[in-house]
Amino acid sequence: MLTQKLSRFEVTYDITASDIGLNKARVENYATWGSAGTIYTEKPGVGNVYWVATFSVPPMARDAKLTSILETPNGLEYTILKEQNEIEIPIEFGAVVDGLSEYAKAEHVKLLEAELKINGVSRDNINTTQNIKIIKNKTLVINKNDYQNQKSVTVELECNAILSTCFPDDPVMYASKKVNIIVNFENEITYRPTIVNDDEAPSIYSCTLKRITTDARGREQEVPLYTSNKTREQFICAGQVLKIEVRTSLNASKVYYDFSGKQSIRTLDDLTKKFEWDEPSARGIKTRYSSYRQLQKAYNFPVQLSLEEETETEKIFSGFYVIPYGTTQTLHSWNSLREISKNAFKIDESRLFTRKENPYRLVIKASSAKGTKTKTYPLDVAERWDELYNRDISKYIN
Repeated sequence: MLTQKLSRFEVTYDITASDIGLNKARVENYATWGSAGTIYTEKPGVGNVYWVATFSVPPMARDAKLTSILETPNGLEYTILKEQNEIEIPIEFGAVVDGLSEYAKAEHVKLLEAELKINGVSRDNINTTQNIKIIKNKTLVINKNDYQNQKSVTVELECNAILSTCFPDDPVMYASKKVNIIVNFENEITYRPTIVNDDEAPSIYSCTLKRITTDARGREQEVPLYTSNKTREQFICAGQVLKIEVRTSLNASKVYYDFSGKQSIRTLDDLTKKFEWDEPSARGIKTRYSSYRQLQKAYNFPVQLSLEEETETEKIFSGFYVIPYGTTQTLHSWNSLREISKNAFKIDESRLFTRKENPYRLVIKASSAKGTKTKTYPLDVAERWDELYNRDISKYIN
């Protein structure tokens, strides 16, 4: 503030506080990165009269700009070859501050933070202090088994950055950047519908599993299941809603699903009943089930899927299932590892989402008058979703 030219009523003068002299000037409001400062001046005149004036000085970093860093060094379009199961896509994300003057310094940065979102879900977060640039490399793994029956998939990447300085008067700065990457599956046909004679048992072409979540507006949407980096198997959390979609030949009349493994995944426990029926009913909120009897029926196995669509080559059956909160977990979690270590502050994080017990098996049966076909699919269950909800699990899963 000593070296800046003084302004008054939008007129800038070729004079500084140093030129006036420190015995005739004092700081009223200090300048920050984003706000101007003011200096009060006083000069004695004849007859014990004082001439006074207040001048302003410009902000330290009037042109400062926060930018989100989001780069894909290998481009925005990729192809998984038919002999490949997955592809690794390198990502760089972070934030940088540009447009600083010689007076605005890195030491003024109280917090510089960048968050990476993939398809709207937070996957990583980095932050620093007393620094004007932060960057991190991350690898996005796309597994074609998560996108059955699709020729390509579009993945939205988003980096949100914030900056706050040590000056309380400075507003927080925000920046965001989004890019879409496209992954193509070479000659990817998960199943090839064939004509099945009416005197044969129906064929099961595929089974797709997704979980139901909500977007920022509270609307339900279907998203792929998590995949453990350790087991490379799909898993869902207890308490979450599973969407099951089965594609069969045209001669299938009914399709059922069941689970093999511990009985807990097939049991309507009190906590699931509370969250799925008791509390919504008490608050007058629309539930997934029209009656308590219908909720009970959803746990009376085997459960029949509904015919959703019929095309010239196949039938599509689907249904929803709320994984009971009391389901025995098959992957290690913070809770299970605390039970092993007997110390809540010291667990072996390298074992998170590793195998704890054998996975459950989702059993699909397609029937017709001429017989029944059965296929099974492995499915892991982690601990309750509300116990994992506020944890950063991005480095353990896909």
